[in-house]
Amino acid sequence: MKYLSTLLLLATLCAACSSTDSVNILIQNDSANERDNVTVTVTQDEIARYIDLKGCDTLYLLNERNIPVAYQHVDGKISFNVPVVQGNSQKNYSLNTHPHTLKDNLLTFRVNNIVVHLE
Repeated sequence: MKYLSTLLLLATLCAACSSTDSVNILIQNDSANERDNVTVTVTQDEIARYIDLKGCDTLYLLNERNIPVAYQHVDGKISFNVPVVQGNSQKNYSLNTHPHTLKDNLLTFRVNNIVVHLE
């Protein structure tokens, strides 16, 4: 009984901290070469699978340092530039339906990731 109550408590905490208003965009560079000034494009349909876009006028794109990044929204696609992606590494951006603070990001478990592989 003790294990069951602990398991239920952990499941409740994870569900309470999960986020439906943001998604990670992982830009992955599988090659050994550094990539500079890469344009990343994600479709709005793919974003809508993870976040509820109803009633959302503005999306906020944040880089790894929680700094807003400019993006273009054209023809149902969101495009933005990533300055540098080192070889065999990845960059993590987050797309949010409202402005996030560092505190929000620390207390939120984002299990939804959109992975973009660089070619």
